[in-house]
Amino acid sequence: VAAAVCDLWSNEQVENVKLFGGTGPQVCLEMLHYDCQLMNTALKAGEAEILRDLLVESDAHRDPQALVLAPRSAWDIARTIITERDDYRRVLAAGRRALELIETEWRAGHLALDGREAAYLQKLKRELDTLPDSAESALELAPNYEEKARFKLYDYLG
Repeated sequence: VAAAVCDLWSNEQVENVKLFGGTGPQVCLEMLHYDCQLMNTALKAGEAEILRDLLVESDAHRDPQALVLAPRSAWDIARTIITERDDYRRVLAAGRRALELIETEWRAGHLALDGREAAYLQKLKRELDTLPDSAESALELAPNYEEKARFKLYDYLG
């Protein structure tokens, strides 16, 4: 899925370690070069969409993150987001839709979840259902969490 959604590539961090093929960044850039060559060749041959679909299909059902990031799922979630009237409700709708997609694929046997993931899926659904329907109501609950969150500047400097 990451190859089909190239904006995700920038999230990778490559350590500067020595490998047989060079340093970590050199090896990573070489693989990236080959990926780009393949994509450019598919584009020139008029097969870019087929390559994209193959890349997505080979990965989308391997884990929940890939499933949600797959173009079809992302598009579905985006359609859900735009039906809501404010940012808070959009976030709730996106979360619920993502969980629905994951659960549907899992129950159909198209997505493998281990026991912990399946239990956490149900926990996330329950938690989303307990959240208030409005941002104002959610903000009223914020003081309840003030002591639980300890944000210190030195925790982020380092």
